[in-house]
Amino acid sequence: MPLTENILKKRTGIVLLIFLAAVISAAVWFIISSVFEFSLTIYIYIIIIICPCISVLAIPAILKTAIGILTKNGILLKNKQLFESIEKIQIIAFEKTGIITEGKPEIIDLIIGNSEWGIGNWKESKEINDNFLQLAASAEKRSEDPLGLAIVNEAEKRKLSLHEIKDLNIFSGLGIETNVIIPNSNSINGVPVLIGNKRLMLKKNIILGKFDNISDRLSNEGKNPVFVALHGKIAGIIVLNDIIKTNTNSAIEKIYKIGIDIILITEENRETSEAIAKKSGIKRVISEVLPQDKNVIIKNLQTGNKKVTMIGFSKNDVYALNQADIAIAFSSSSDSVKKAADITLTSNDLMDFFILFNLSKNANRLVKQNLFWVFIYNALVIPLSGGLLYIFGGLFINPVFTAGVIFLSSMSILLNFLKLKLLKK
Repeated sequence: MPLTENILKKRTGIVLLIFLAAVISAAVWFIISSVFEFSLTIYIYIIIIICPCISVLAIPAILKTAIGILTKNGILLKNKQLFESIEKIQIIAFEKTGIITEGKPEIIDLIIGNSEWGIGNWKESKEINDNFLQLAASAEKRSEDPLGLAIVNEAEKRKLSLHEIKDLNIFSGLGIETNVIIPNSNSINGVPVLIGNKRLMLKKNIILGKFDNISDRLSNEGKNPVFVALHGKIAGIIVLNDIIKTNTNSAIEKIYKIGIDIILITEENRETSEAIAKKSGIKRVISEVLPQDKNVIIKNLQTGNKKVTMIGFSKNDVYALNQADIAIAFSSSSDSVKKAADITLTSNDLMDFFILFNLSKNANRLVKQNLFWVFIYNALVIPLSGGLLYIFGGLFINPVFTAGVIFLSSMSILLNFLKLKLLKK
């Protein structure tokens, strides 16, 4: 249970303890002096200085201010009780696409082989490129994967009509297999199309030939090679590229500086993942992970009671989000990711996690400072108001003085939480 929630739940007990201290003090003085009026005065003095700061100022003011700052920065908390726990995060994990890159991959090249695929003799020309892209886009027309959507978007830009498909088979984290129905074709069942990464091609025993080395070169450059096989034979590669966000490197550097380990967990091949990680400054990469296995990785990272947060982008990240201690989404993330997330970063910027962590850490520090001073003020003032000095010299503290001390404590608390307003990006 977070510290503030724990204190707030016990605030009634704290007030009752002070009330009990007043009753005991009055009773003791009545036993000593046998003067009821004096004992009643002691009781009233202590009751006057019961400090409401714990429930009224010390905690809620800090949290309300902090959450207000987050909201202004486009950081939305679905579960506000998690705010205090954010500073305990030790590991942050996320996918490449949409988190450290723009999440808008674009086709930068089509590498097509010279083979006979049963739909005409393909040669390198705009018409052949369009036909190749049309087949691939038709196969991907129902895709929710960023790479698949990019292929479809490019076909739409070229005003290519998409053919109907049947017998769609989705290999999560690998690609798809389907039959594309081409109008006025002799093939009733359509053209068998297999489209995806190298692991899918090897799984389906597709001989890659020269495309194997080509894809390795592209991957080492940080690009995404998507293989296309027709009629069980490799046909070509669609080359896509997703640009690294402007703030990614500075955000990664700042997150490392606050002591959080960063792990890139991605479905993409090792070469592409490591190339992008190197460019963005990420030291640890776990690549070629199937969506359903991401939660297992998060669970392993939590070994030793380590606190792990996951930032998700596509529906393939939902498994990991459900396992993470704190789930985070971007506003550009898929609806399923935003539904699973505890926090949404509307600016789609990794730098906002740094802001979130810093604010949580500072808010918790100020809350603890406030609670400390409330305790000190009450620990000093209650005995004084209870007649402690009267025992040693007949000096009696006026309740106006104790009330003034409490006022000063309240002001110090107010000034303390106003420090949060000075926090900037």
